[in-house]
Amino acid sequence: MPAFDNNLYLLILIAVWDIIWKGIGLWKAARNGQKYWFIAMLLINSAGILPILYIKFFQKKRFAWISDVLDKIKKSIPTLVKKK
Repeated sequence: MPAFDNNLYLLILIAVWDIIWKGIGLWKAARNGQKYWFIAMLLINSAGILPILYIKFFQKKRFAWISDVLDKIKKSIPTLVKKK
């Protein structure tokens, strides 16, 4: 029975891991209005792999324009300092 206990603990660990990532992925997909991603993550059990891929590569970037503005400001700061 010890082998069964080890497998049970591993199964529980994977299930918790999947629930956490699936919850985050579903929440982000719902907030971004990406219903196809939401349905895919809801139906496909991938041990957290699909939600991680979605979060890293496919989610809509909210407020992406802010990072663009900040990048432009950072690039212009050295030129502003040199002009003085």
